[in-house]
Amino acid sequence: QGAFIALDLDYDARSILFAFSEAEHRVPPDAPFDDQYCPREVFPKAGLGFYYWRPESTFHVFRADADGGGLTQLTDGRWNDYDPCFLPGGRIAFVSERGCGQCRCGARPLPAAVLHAMMPDGGDVVRLSWHDTNEWHPSVDHHSMIVNTRCDYVERQSDVAHHIRHCFPDGRDPRSFHGNYP
Repeated sequence: QGAFIALDLDYDARSILFAFSEAEHRVPPDAPFDDQYCPREVFPKAGLGFYYWRPESTFHVFRADADGGGLTQLTDGRWNDYDPCFLPGGRIAFVSERGCGQCRCGARPLPAAVLHAMMPDGGDVVRLSWHDTNEWHPSVDHHSMIVNTRCDYVERQSDVAHHIRHCFPDGRDPRSFHGNYP
């Protein structure tokens, strides 16, 4: 039981990446709130009963052989890791909430998620983006650059906020294809 998102096929078509969550929504009665985005006193009053971040309720990145064997969990923790993408050099890009900022819009406190990368075995996780709001859907273009979208609140038109961006696979030189005016 659970939820799957963001399937990516490796360049040799022998393995896949995806994000999976057990989607456990019940909050333990003795749950500590000292590491949560929403303090205990705000949590029930705001109707946030199922927004308690822990490994059983968040997405993690997995790798498997295309034939269904070799299932390996690559990430873990109380933050969401999703949108995995194979990079040409062997590393894996993904989006994660670990150590990031706060989402600026929404009716409840939520963490923002930005680009990260890791080795194929899940080790050496590094942050590729230092943006302070959400990024999504990394993929690789024909020039081996990471292409993704980003929510940008700075100097934008009133209804175009999710700009297409690109950067090198190590996160260098992030920029929008068209600036702030598409």
